[in-house]
Amino acid sequence: MVWVEFYGLAWTPVAGGLPAGIKIVRIQGLQALSSTGLLDGIRAMASRIFKTQPWRKPGERSECLYNTKNNAQTHYIIAIKNDNGTPIGKKLKSLDKMNAAPAPTTLANPAEKAAPPPDTPPTTLKRDIPSSSNITPPIPPLPQNITLAPDGRETHKTNEPKINNYQANPSSWDHNRLLTATKVDEVTRILRASHPIGILGEIVVKQCPPSDRRIEQKFEESLTRMQDEDRRRKCNPNSLPECSSKSRDLAEKRLRAANILLKNKDRRSACHYDIISTGPPITRSTRCPIDIGALKEYAASNAGAKIIITNKKHQQHFNKKTIRYVITEFLDNVTPEDDDNNTGYIDIHYSHGRRTAALVATGWFTGGREYAKNADPFKLPRRLRNLALRRFGHDFDDSASYPRAALFVIQIHKHLAGILLGGENGGNRNEIMKKMGDIIFPISMNDVDKRSKIKHLINLLDMDGTYGGWRMIHNIPSSVSFGDPKSDGPHLTLASGDVFSVKRYFTQQPQRTEWIALCFPHLLELEEFWHLSNHGETEPPRTLKSDILAEHEAISRTAKVLWAINGGHDWLSLQHDGVVIALRDGTSKSQASSSLSHVSSASLGYFQPVEPKPMETDSPLPTPDVLHACYRSRDLNRALAGGGRGGSISNNTSLCRKPFSGLSGRLC
Repeated sequence: MVWVEFYGLAWTPVAGGLPAGIKIVRIQGLQALSSTGLLDGIRAMASRIFKTQPWRKPGERSECLYNTKNNAQTHYIIAIKNDNGTPIGKKLKSLDKMNAAPAPTTLANPAEKAAPPPDTPPTTLKRDIPSSSNITPPIPPLPQNITLAPDGRETHKTNEPKINNYQANPSSWDHNRLLTATKVDEVTRILRASHPIGILGEIVVKQCPPSDRRIEQKFEESLTRMQDEDRRRKCNPNSLPECSSKSRDLAEKRLRAANILLKNKDRRSACHYDIISTGPPITRSTRCPIDIGALKEYAASNAGAKIIITNKKHQQHFNKKTIRYVITEFLDNVTPEDDDNNTGYIDIHYSHGRRTAALVATGWFTGGREYAKNADPFKLPRRLRNLALRRFGHDFDDSASYPRAALFVIQIHKHLAGILLGGENGGNRNEIMKKMGDIIFPISMNDVDKRSKIKHLINLLDMDGTYGGWRMIHNIPSSVSFGDPKSDGPHLTLASGDVFSVKRYFTQQPQRTEWIALCFPHLLELEEFWHLSNHGETEPPRTLKSDILAEHEAISRTAKVLWAINGGHDWLSLQHDGVVIALRDGTSKSQASSSLSHVSSASLGYFQPVEPKPMETDSPLPTPDVLHACYRSRDLNRALAGGGRGGSISNNTSLCRKPFSGLSGRLC
């Protein structure tokens, strides 16, 4: 028998009791609930549960979870998983030691009747700027005398990243490392947000400016998060990144000023218009050399008459076109060198996609995948891309970028995910893919094709695809399978001594995605809002997982670009988790690969090996010698003036726009 209080009534018995390990906690008032760290999760859960109910009006919210001016004290009853009397999970910050808030009542003895809590005065969030004020204070710019790290935190350190910091504790804070969406604190987020709407933590959608309700909601949520973090820092200073009082005050001033600005509908509409009309900012640019002679000779050969058939989504526009036509179309965008008609170049400008740019502008994310705004050899089929670039540089690619990022971020089902990436020099992954290929494919198929298809399966599963969908893509009959669909097998015994259960790994991937959605409800809400506004096809939890992992991919990619610039090499093209780099004379591929592994690992906080990917092509031409870097990529003036065969025109190394500095002139 368990006694539960409901809406201030006496404790009443509940038949059957609660499962073992569950504790009932009563919390009085919104501020007390906020101090537990559960408020964001409860708001997201209430929104998801009630929005499908017929009595719920569109856009309506549970006012008891937002209205801090309500004179009535709401009582919240929460069931908490309990282990030996200690609350489990990071969501519960400190129920027993809440600062300046009524202590929750725990029913230690279910048979004992507890008295209702005494009345307490209502708690409200402090507002030192009246909402009726006609004066709009400017959003304070970042002081010129404060040096900021790329993620917006104050720093006076100029040391190089610690190279041997691969196995850093995920809960530790390294001043040389960007704070990702899963680690960032509210002060840092506000300081690196790039426009007033982003300062509130709101994502900008194309269709319309945010409503009055969302502006108020996002302001309250941001202010609540800052106050929660203040209490957490007092209880445990090491639980969050360092934050000076100057940064804290500046963040709150920017937040309040942005809120007052956006309460004016005309200014809000003008700000929204500026953001949408400007589009995603250019993140970086480069001058990429192109082997015109090799492409023309290949187009003139018999191979040029082949018709392209591809299932890749981003290459559908090539379908039913000949290779000769695709090459001719691409070369129309290439500028020949003045002294060499067989060599040309393209000035490539990169930016984030619309959703990623909107998330970066909020300060939650530091980056994501970057896409060329114009012609780019990376958009060509792989063999043509390699033919265009192989004379000028090497393709340095992260090994298993997404699985390694997922293993670092996701704190459940780490055993099989760790086995997949384990073994000597990461050998388990290749061994697992070979054994899976031998099980499902005929002996007559060569090992390269087997590995390619199994790698696609693992990548698809990492992003919540299905085995059935993969089988349809590769026209594999349903009679071919990995055995009993109800089993966890086949169980592959590896040379390392580990046992990898294939089907169990398959079933764990959706659960890992759900873990991300449950742990980061504030980010999931933004993804759901974007999904609803843009009629997206992919479920928001899957999109959130992809964006979080892509952010780690971007951090590694930027580390490689900066290594090239600082080392006198030329980076020529971005390849998602890889970069094509022309090495300066005296640097070998193996030396570069080792150095790139070090800088990527140091920037990420976990081991991320970087490998040179073979630039294979079926051209009959002999493989050319790779040219060395022509000049330092950071010599921007020379790149802009022309005459070079590779190099950076400009680089936004901070991965995000400059913080919004004021309200004069155009609003954003």
